[in-house]
Amino acid sequence: MNNRTTFVIILSFVFILFSFTSDENSKWQEYKDIQGVKIYTKTAMCKTEHNTAINEYFVFKYVNSNSYDIRISWKLNIWYNDICRSCDLPSPNEYELSLDIKAGQTLEFNCTDDSKAFKIFKASEEGDMHPKVKFELQGLKLIKL
Repeated sequence: MNNRTTFVIILSFVFILFSFTSDENSKWQEYKDIQGVKIYTKTAMCKTEHNTAINEYFVFKYVNSNSYDIRISWKLNIWYNDICRSCDLPSPNEYELSLDIKAGQTLEFNCTDDSKAFKIFKASEEGDMHPKVKFELQGLKLIKL
């Protein structure tokens, strides 16, 4: 076998390998199902108007499969490098969140939304910021509107 044939075989193998490889973090994964409302999460890359760096975020999608409008509320607990940024804050605070979702509606993040209900900073290539990030939607409550 000559070098050219070996190169083509290796290149073909690499192409096939990458074709079948998928990034599981970029697919919606169910986080919670509460009384007919499913919450999904995944990671996504976004560039914001406030920052020219492309950052990685945990992002959310909410699906109301009920036949009525609801309000879902919770407290976001978020840890960066094992330090909770929101656990001991006095109420009310920016980590106490709620969303109104119409019957049958799906609400999904977009990169221009700065709401913590839709995205949480995870990492940035600029400045090599890669903290260990963990979050919890504490005390999820659903109210029929």
